[in-house]
Amino acid sequence: MFDPERRRRLRINGRVTHAHPDAIEIQTDEVFGNCPKYIQARAPQVDTEHPRAGVARRSDALTSNQQLAIESADTLFIASVHGGAGADTSHRGGQPGFVQVMDERRLRIPDYAGNNMFQTLGNIVADARVGLLFVDFDTGTTLQLTGRARILWTPEDYAELKGAHRATEVGIDEVVEIAGQGPLGWRFLEYSPFNPR
Repeated sequence: MFDPERRRRLRINGRVTHAHPDAIEIQTDEVFGNCPKYIQARAPQVDTEHPRAGVARRSDALTSNQQLAIESADTLFIASVHGGAGADTSHRGGQPGFVQVMDERRLRIPDYAGNNMFQTLGNIVADARVGLLFVDFDTGTTLQLTGRARILWTPEDYAELKGAHRATEVGIDEVVEIAGQGPLGWRFLEYSPFNPR
């Protein structure tokens, strides 16, 4: 669960027991809170004028506009997997520009001080496959990236990422962009006071 208005994150790991057209039921294995750091406060709003989701555009590299979108982002979601525990998704946030686009097939994400559980990093060490989701909260457009990640442990490798304790470098295999994701929108309230500046 992710509630940006209240800056709350709750990790719910388990198994889907029933899938319905408008809901899923999950038998939980783990439920725990995550730190509220780096969550930009946003309030949900319904926008009936918002266009429906567009056609998915796929490629194996980022366009210049997609690179600009990532460099402007203050939030992303990262999915990782562990052979014994399954899939997991987490949040990363910072000031716009916190993600460094290295080129059209590679980017770096800073790892700031958080809850010190290292689930995502541990998963990446065990299995390099990751998925990233960037949301344009103004337009609803989503940018989904899949690829392989590695953890950068040496400070010289992430020195340009202000406030980072380490970094994740992602090599991109596929890019999927979908414009205008429906009537739910988000009104920006304020940046997290914990964002490195």
